[in-house]
This record gives sequence, C-alpha cells and structure tokens, in this order.
Amino acid sequence: MPTPLIVHADIQCVYPISGNYGIALRFLYYVLIFFVALLQRHPKFTAGAAAYCISYAGATAIHAVLLATISASSTPSLADSYVSANDTTAPVRVAGRVLDQDVDATFAVVGVGCFSSLIFAVSTASFRRMAPARSIIVLWGLLMFVCIVACMVNFYGVNESETGPFLQSRFYPPGADDGLPLSGVESPDLGQDWNETIWSFFDRSGQTTDQNCFYPCLASSQMMRDQSDIQIIPFSSLKIAGGPGRTVYMLMTVITWGALPLTVLAGFVLVAGQWVGWFPPADSPPFAGNASLWNNLRPSSGEESVSKRTDIKSVTLAVLQVYALIVTPILMVVLIVFMEWSLTVYPPLGNGLARRPVVAVGWCGIRVHRYTGFGRLDAA
Repeated sequence: MPTPLIVHADIQCVYPISGNYGIALRFLYYVLIFFVALLQRHPKFTAGAAAYCISYAGATAIHAVLLATISASSTPSLADSYVSANDTTAPVRVAGRVLDQDVDATFAVVGVGCFSSLIFAVSTASFRRMAPARSIIVLWGLLMFVCIVACMVNFYGVNESETGPFLQSRFYPPGADDGLPLSGVESPDLGQDWNETIWSFFDRSGQTTDQNCFYPCLASSQMMRDQSDIQIIPFSSLKIAGGPGRTVYMLMTVITWGALPLTVLAGFVLVAGQWVGWFPPADSPPFAGNASLWNNLRPSSGEESVSKRTDIKSVTLAVLQVYALIVTPILMVVLIVFMEWSLTVYPPLGNGLARRPVVAVGWCGIRVHRYTGFGRLDAA
C-alpha cells in the first residue's frame, strides 16, 4: 500500500532580499539622499554622495523593470497539474511558484528616488558649479518617474494574498514534518507530472534523507536567481482584518496610488514646461531650491505682488515648489518608515498568518483543521 500523505497549504517559497538591498545599504542610501538635498549648495561635499545615490537607484530601477517582466515569480519545471491517490480522494492542484522579495526592496529604493528627484528638479540652479550634473539629474529623474510604474506593478500587481499563487502546499506523511524556515534544499527529481513526482518522492524504500516534506516550489527557476537561494517560510499576508498592519497598509495604498503618481505628473509638468520655455531655464534663480521657494512665498507689494498672483506660470511654479520642497520630504519619510517596518519588523510579528485547511491525500482519511492566526478554531 502506498504511503499515506497529508497536504497542507500554509507555506510561502521566496527568494530572499538580495545583498544589494541589505538594510545597511538601504539606510546609507536614505541618509545620503537627505544629505544631498540639504547641502545641495555645497557640491564639494555632495558630489560623491549624489553619484552614489544616482547609480544605486538607477541600477535598482532597471532591476524593478526586469522583475515586472516576470511578475516577480519563478517558472515551474513542471506544468500545473493535480495530485490524487484514487478516485475517492479529491485531487489537489499543484502550482509551484517562488516569490522574489526584491519587489519590496526595489519599491523602497525607487520610491524614495522618485520623491527626491522632484526635490532636485526644482533645485537645479543650486548645482550651477556642476553644469553637467544638471543634465544627469534630469535624466535620472525621468528614469525614476518611468520605473516607479514598474515598481507599482510589482508591489500591487503581484497577488501575495491567500488567493494568489504564492500560498504554497507541502506534502508529508502523518507524524512527519519539517521545521521552518528551510533553505538550501535541493530540487527534487522530477517525473512526467506532479502526481508521479510526488508519489515517487515518498516511495523511496531504503533511501535516507533529511527532508520529510515535499515542496513543489523547489522545482522552479528564475533567470536572476539560483535555485539554492529558495527559502521556505510560513505564509503570511499583510492584508489583515485589523490592527496596525491594516492601518499602515491602507496608508501606504494612499501614498502609492495618490502621492507617487502625483509626483510623476509634477515632474513631467516641470520638465515639459522648461522644454517648451513655459518655465525659466534650469540654471535660473527660480530653481534655486529653498531660496527660490521663500522668494515666491514671501509677502510682496505693488505691481510685483499683483503680477505674482495673476501670472499662471508663477502660480504653477510656486505650487510645484511647495509640493516638492515641503510635502514631498514628508511623504518620503512616511514611505521609508512603512517600507522598513514591512521589511524588518513586520514578518517576525506574524500578523495575518492564515493557515488553510489540511486536506488528506491517499489513505489517511479526510481530516480538516482550520487555523486563523496562531490559534486553532475547530477541527472536524
């Protein structure tokens, strides 16, 4: 008689965040962005920092576009199919997928770059001693504005909820289980389909292995990752019913679908206005950053005041400066706090952990256990 099996959909297979986006490198990038923004009138101090930020964010933006082309997922070695033991047992669909967690890190880096590029765009006159740098900053800003779209596709287009493809199943005999998380597990030997592969894995009399469970997601590949990078962790979702996770998630949704598109629109208006001559040149006094903002906002009298209030060009430029130099830094700080919370603090808390029903496959009989959070509600 074949070995009885249990399938439990409660895990997630991931490629962990790459070393290029480690916490030390991310915070170095954040600090240098603010350093350049605050001391932009002193190029001797900021030139090196600006070069690092531009190159780091530029490479990350290209990586985000590549992730968007593959939906931040892996390609399974076998086509999606069903696993069953006999005609009396409901088949279980197997679709091995691995989530690339670089989607979160690239969103954090490019999102900050998108906000900061607008700050630099209204401060180009501050780089008058580095004339070639102004063109580089404009081109870098355009890259950030375009690639943030790819990051938004990755961040919200990839379904990481319980209904998405990244809630994965594991197969194991009764009484045998593996401790999680797992990493460095070799890809299993594959048959013609998942049904043959899984049953062959457990029909290994005389063989020894440290692995008690079968994980279909291990039989996956991705062009930018190695198979040995795959980690198996308990499944968790940020979209929870309540608590701080839900509040932060909703706040981030507003920033992502409101502030970031608005920032991109403001950047294109600014560049297009300078291109057609609607706004002054990039090296003119109106684009001196905080100094020009104060000149536009300070009280004035006589014809100058009337001209400022009635000239649509001056009003538009003043609005762009207020948004870029006052609102955008606040949004950037909120984005950093949220992303770092979700990348470093949130996963260990386990908020949103939702275990799906246990379905017996084979000759175990049908046993269903429903879990919510960390506590079992019922068993039948």
